Amino acid sequence: MRPRAGREAEARVAPLDARHLARWIRLRNRAFGGRTAEDDAAVRANLAARLPWTRGTFVAGEPVATGTWFPFRAYVGGVPVVTGALGGVASAPEHRRQGHVRALLWHGLHELHSQGVGLALEHPFDPRFYGALGFASVAAGVRLHAPLDRVAGDPKRAAFEEVGAGADDEMLAVRDVFAQGHTFAFLRDWRPDGEAPPHARQWTGLFDPPTEGATRPLAYRTTDGYAIVATDGFGSEGTLHVVDAAWRDAAGRRRVLDLLGAWRGQVDRILIDLPAADPLARDEAPRHTAPRAILQARIVDVAAALRPLRGPRDAAPRDDVIEVDDSFCDWNAGRWRVRVGPEGCEATPTEAEAAARVDVRGLAAVLAGVPPAALQAAGLADGDPAALAPLAGTVASHPPFLGGADYF
Repeated sequence: MRPRAGREAEARVAPLDARHLARWIRLRNRAFGGRTAEDDAAVRANLAARLPWTRGTFVAGEPVATGTWFPFRAYVGGVPVVTGALGGVASAPEHRRQGHVRALLWHGLHELHSQGVGLALEHPFDPRFYGALGFASVAAGVRLHAPLDRVAGDPKRAAFEEVGAGADDEMLAVRDVFAQGHTFAFLRDWRPDGEAPPHARQWTGLFDPPTEGATRPLAYRTTDGYAIVATDGFGSEGTLHVVDAAWRDAAGRRRVLDLLGAWRGQVDRILIDLPAADPLARDEAPRHTAPRAILQARIVDVAAALRPLRGPRDAAPRDDVIEVDDSFCDWNAGRWRVRVGPEGCEATPTEAEAAARVDVRGLAAVLAGVPPAALQAAGLADGDPAALAPLAGTVASHPPFLGGADYF
């Protein structure tokens, strides 16, 4: 950690271990307004599973800020990459605004950089706080809370079956095809204990009731698609919660929407997460959007973040020199010769003159599908936008999406 001055200089960032569980629970209670008992066995077991990826800022031997960098894999431009998915950032009220979270984040990003991880994700309490540290908000989906008949298809065409409170192999295969088409979508293969099936850890929680009064979610499968749903209330007061849904192709999407129509007459409204580019999202979001968690992305390591990106197979590799501004993670700052080709992307430091200059937030936004011209208009890039076009092209057919089911 690079301490600044004053009380922050007395702090250190280090891993948490089992000795800190009670203090960690106490810190989380103060930070989030919780009432969890320090000896709650279930909560202690859950937190203990996170310890390998959890770091804390310590003052006088006491953790005053904590955060967990989950090693979730996500698709970027159709390629699976390891991310540092930051969750559970907590700060004790009496230690806030002293730089402890800032120190925690710098240490975590530096550690990810040393491990060769290129990208970090997080859900901010305030996007301005993380934005000042190089994180960029990305348009990762739309949550519709709409009349059911505005979203659901024709139930007379629906042909589906109940799978139950679990996922089968066909659902897993459909979800992987769907996720591969969306940048930032998780693979759902993280397993902290190393013993559960690859999909178990990130699928189990999908079958918990989404609200206090909702039913337990059940999975329903149709050809090339599925939906995991729960209901809350009945009739004009009822809502169909679509906890998760995916499809292989346009026909599968239509069948899933027809499936959802089966709840007409039972409930009047639907709550569903969709990619922002989905036609229903474009039609209904202006009038029927519900709040959802903000997703922010950050470039941890320029070379590692860009390496998996692939240009079109029928296009010749292209070289451009791009200057990156990054005042928080200075290992990213400088000029990079970026070569985009069909087999991947190579970024190497260079002293050559840059054709374009981009803020590190702008570089993350490129991976989220933001056009270079829009970055210029926002003051996040300048120079020749054509120099960023090859990078933008690597994700153009993979719009960002991270549904609420994968909130971390």
